[in-house]
Amino acid sequence: MKTVQLTMLREGIEEVRKVPRGTNLLEALQGFDDFDFDAPCGGKGTCGKCRVLVDGEVSAPEPQEKRFLSSLTLEKGERLACMITLQGDCVVSPLFNSSGAAIVSDHAVYEGTVDPPFQAVRIEYAPPSLDDQRSNTVRVSESLTRALEQDEQYRSVKLPLHLLNRLSGLVSDTGSSLTLSLLDGFPWAVLPRDTGPGYGVAVDIGTTTVVAYLVHLGSGKVEGIVSGLNLQKSWGGDVISRVQAVIDSGPGPLQKAIAGQLSRMLYRLVEEADILWEDLRGVSIAGNTVMMHLFAGIDPRTIAAAPFIPAFTEMRIESSALLLPRLPLTIPLILLPSISGFIGADIVAGMLATGIREQNKPAMLIDIGTNGEIVLGDRRRIVACSTAAGPAFEGATISCGLGGIPGAINRVFLSPAEEMKWTTIADDLPLGICGSGIIDLMALLVRTGLVDETGRLLPPDELPGDVPEDLRARVREEGFFIARRRDGHDLLFTAKDVREVQLAKAAVAAGIEVLLEEYGIGPEEISTVHLAGGFGSFIDIASAVATGLLPGALTERIVPAGNTAGAGALRVLLSARDFKHVQELAGQVDYVELSGSMSFQEKYVEQMFFSQH
Repeated sequence: MKTVQLTMLREGIEEVRKVPRGTNLLEALQGFDDFDFDAPCGGKGTCGKCRVLVDGEVSAPEPQEKRFLSSLTLEKGERLACMITLQGDCVVSPLFNSSGAAIVSDHAVYEGTVDPPFQAVRIEYAPPSLDDQRSNTVRVSESLTRALEQDEQYRSVKLPLHLLNRLSGLVSDTGSSLTLSLLDGFPWAVLPRDTGPGYGVAVDIGTTTVVAYLVHLGSGKVEGIVSGLNLQKSWGGDVISRVQAVIDSGPGPLQKAIAGQLSRMLYRLVEEADILWEDLRGVSIAGNTVMMHLFAGIDPRTIAAAPFIPAFTEMRIESSALLLPRLPLTIPLILLPSISGFIGADIVAGMLATGIREQNKPAMLIDIGTNGEIVLGDRRRIVACSTAAGPAFEGATISCGLGGIPGAINRVFLSPAEEMKWTTIADDLPLGICGSGIIDLMALLVRTGLVDETGRLLPPDELPGDVPEDLRARVREEGFFIARRRDGHDLLFTAKDVREVQLAKAAVAAGIEVLLEEYGIGPEEISTVHLAGGFGSFIDIASAVATGLLPGALTERIVPAGNTAGAGALRVLLSARDFKHVQELAGQVDYVELSGSMSFQEKYVEQMFFSQH
C-alpha cells in the first residue's frame, strides 16, 4: 500500500506521520497525539468548521465543500479536513487555535472535616516458611485484621490481582512488615515508605472540557489545576456524534484520546507539584454517562436509542493499569455513579457539591451543555430529567458558533447610544461567537423586535419602526451581521441559527416546567437555582431570562455554581462519608423520562414562543 507523508504544523511545531494514500484528512489528523481540533458534526460535512490550511496533494473540492468555502478562500489553501483525501505529501495547519480557551475550574471550596476514604496501615507479618505455607492473601489479610483491631473482616478478603502481584515478591522476603494503602477499608496498594496522607486527583470529563484538580488529602487544599478542551471533539461536538463515531469505528480511538489526555494531565500535576507517583492515593472521575462509558472503553450505543440503556451506572473502582496504561503505578480510579443514560456522574457529583439532598426547601441544579440536565429536590425527594437541548449553546450547531476560545465573541450589548457592541475572549480579533454571546445576541434580537414571538428573524422590510438604526443597518437577507471576522469574512447570525437556539431554549424551559409539575410546586417555592458548568458561569442571567431559557420568576435566586462536577469529585476524595453518600445518592433520584411525556411535548411547544420585552 502506497503511503504519503502528512506533516501537521501547529504553534510552530512540526509533527510527521506516514498514512495510506487516499486517507481522509480528518481521520489522519485524529491519529496524532494530543490532537486539539474541532469537528462538531463528527466529519459529516454539515458544519463547515474543521478548517485547515493545506499545502500539498489532496482531492479536489466537491460541491458540498464549496457550500462553506468561497473560491477565494479555496485558492488560499483553506479546506475542510473531513471533505478531502490525501493524494500525496502535504503540510496541514489547523486554522483555529483553542489554547487559552475559557474553561471554568472555579468550584465551591470544601469546608467539611477532612476525613479521606484512604488510609495507610503498617502491618507485621510472619515470613513464609516450610512450616508456614499460608497464601499471601491469608497472611496479609490476617495481619491487616490485627493492625486494625478488627474481627474477621479481612480474613478472607480477595486482594486485587495487581496487589497480589506486588506482594508476591515482598512477602517472600525476610522482612516482616510493609505499609498498605486502603481505599474504603480495603487494601489496594503497597506503599514503599511512610508518605503521609498523600494526594488525590478529581477529574471532570465534560463533553466539551476536561478539568483535573490535585488535592492534598491532609489539608484538603487544592494545590494544582489543569484543564483543556476534550480531545474527543474531533469526533463530534455532542454525545450523539461521538456515539455514532463508536458505531463506525468502535470505542478504541475515543478511549485512547481521553485516556491519553488524562494521563498527560496527571503527569503535569505530579511534576508541577514536585511530588512522587506513590504519593497519589487515587483519582475520582465524574462525567456524563456517555463520557464515562467512553473513558472506560465501553460501547455506549445503547444509550443513544430507546429505551436508552447504559452498560453501567454504579460506582466502579478500576486499576489505572486498565484504563490509563501510561501511568507508572497502579492507582485506583473511582468512577462515580450515574443515574440513567442521560443523567450522569457529573450531575450526581453536582448534587453532592450543592447539598441538595440536605436542604429543607427545594433547590434546583441546572447544567446546560450539549444536553440540559435539571435536578429539583430537598431532603424529602429528588426528581431529575435530561432535555435534548443539543449543542447550540456550545456553538456547535450555530453557523458562526465557536467554543470559548480566544477570539470568540462572549458579550453582546446595546450601548447608551443604541449601537451594538461586543467583546471577545482574550480581546482577540473576532473568529465567531460562543454560548454566552449567543444568549446575549438572542436576547437583544428579541427585546428589539428583530426576532418575533414565533422565532422568525425579520427581513429588512418588516422591521418595527423603533428598531435602533445601528441594528437596522445590520439586518440583511442572509442574516444579522455581527462583526467582521479576522480573515475579512462576515459573521452572520442566520434564521437557522435563531431556530437552533429556539429549539434548545424550549427544551430546557419545558424540562424545568415538567420537574416543577412533577414535584408539585411553583417556581416561587424554590430556594436556590444552582447554574452549573461553564455556560452557567459565563451567561448573563438577564439575557437568559429574556430569551425564555430560564423563568423570570427565579431571576433573583439564580446563582452561578462553577464546576459542581469537579467540586463533587473532590468531596469524594476528602470525605469518607461523601464517598459512601455519593453511591447512595444516585439511587435516591426519581428520573423523569421526557421522550414519552405528553406534558413535556405540550410545554415544549408553548416554550417555542419568545415573549417580547
